[in-house]
Amino acid sequence: MQRLTELFDRAVELDEAGRHDLLDRTRDEDGELAGELQGLLAADAQDSVLDGAGSAASFVQMDQVLSRFEDGSDLLGQRIGVYRIEKLLACGGMGRVFLAVRDDAGFEQRVALKVLRAGLVDDLTRRRFLEERRVLARLSHPHIARLYDGGLGPDGEPWYAMEYIDGAPLTEWCDARKLSIAARLDLFRKACEAVDFAHRHLVIHRDIKPGNILVDAEGNPKLLDFGIAKLLTRRDAETRNETGLMTPEYAAPEQLRGGAISTATDTYSLGAVLCELLCG
Repeated sequence: MQRLTELFDRAVELDEAGRHDLLDRTRDEDGELAGELQGLLAADAQDSVLDGAGSAASFVQMDQVLSRFEDGSDLLGQRIGVYRIEKLLACGGMGRVFLAVRDDAGFEQRVALKVLRAGLVDDLTRRRFLEERRVLARLSHPHIARLYDGGLGPDGEPWYAMEYIDGAPLTEWCDARKLSIAARLDLFRKACEAVDFAHRHLVIHRDIKPGNILVDAEGNPKLLDFGIAKLLTRRDAETRNETGLMTPEYAAPEQLRGGAISTATDTYSLGAVLCELLCG
């Protein structure tokens, strides 16, 4: 899986000729691996499970399957990689997020562990998961939750571990402390810096809302949940978006219409967050 992930990450950055060359070289070394890579690239070239007209229905079906495991009891206490799972944090269309602890060789570190169920992993789902991990891997910023590790679980389920943010949504955190406008704007500016950093690395978040900007115990905002983020190529300034996955209260008009999205889409969502932050 690690080798396949590395090859996929390399291939998506290449043009068509480069991908064919990489596939040929991989096929010479390992025909089965080349076949898996070709399948992922073919899925990547299609409308993804998030970008197709039936995406909302697909995720409803996926949620129905996942709901059977929403208490997380099937994995509590188990180890995935070097992490021991302690409790379920969230359950959604792409899988489940657990609070886990790294406890090997004297290390103790709490992480948010995102896991796909092995039975739900088709090419499109795996491609989406790999893309989310690829997005996170390129985003190293003090106000973006960090990616730590990734791999396969005991039943072949893909997972990755990222920074666990023990905090509250931006608006709730400010309201609970009755912060002044100046203090609220200072926190919001830091969130904007995180979004700007993502944009400069060709990533559109697509779901900016207070619940995805958590403020930690030290008062630092952290942008998280890139599950429906979109990577732009360096040739494109915008991308088509027909996804039904969004938070309507913060979605830009082009998202609601299923039109082309760009970095301006995130800017609109930031404006909606700012309005709520200052006006309630």
